[in-house]
Amino acid sequence: MSLEESPSEKISIANSDSGGSAYVDAAIVQADRAVNEILSG
Repeated sequence: MSLEESPSEKISIANSDSGGSAYVDAAIVQADRAVNEILSG
């Protein structure tokens, strides 16, 4: 089974676009949110 075919359990979007803003602080906030989503699972 290749990587493309293997199932993924969790996917999180973590960039400034997911926060609706193109600034670095928005990207940091969204990265923190995405990591917490995965860890709290």
